[in-house]
Amino acid sequence: MRRVFDKSRYVNVGGCWYPRDYEWIAYPYQSFPHGGVFNKLPDFYQDYENELKKARERFRRAREKEEQDRWKEYARRFAQGFFGFNEEPDKNKDKDYPYSVFGLNRSASDDDVKKAYRKSVLKAHPDKGGTPELFRKVREAWEYFKNYLS
Repeated sequence: MRRVFDKSRYVNVGGCWYPRDYEWIAYPYQSFPHGGVFNKLPDFYQDYENELKKARERFRRAREKEEQDRWKEYARRFAQGFFGFNEEPDKNKDKDYPYSVFGLNRSASDDDVKKAYRKSVLKAHPDKGGTPELFRKVREAWEYFKNYLS
């Protein structure tokens, strides 16, 4: 009587048929050419897996931070090209800088500054009888206020 080969009871690995309940042997990656074939990782691989996960997570966080810093630098340079002044506040400005341009005290509220800015823009606009230099100063003071004081 001829015995029939039942494929459902075996698994084919690299051209060789092994029983499904066969206990696979795991060799370290360095000592075995194909890294070993196994159903379940041995216990001593547990630490390796945890350390690998931690290292990958650290690498991912570092890459995300680097990408974020790169985009911040790009945005800073992009905005600098449009507005013509640095992102960093100027240390040489007097302590009442944006308020003095609008004719206010430092104790003025944000709403007061907004109202004074609108009035100053109307007075300083070149089409309304102001000068381009005065208009530029009012705009720079407003940008400074928006970016660093509000």
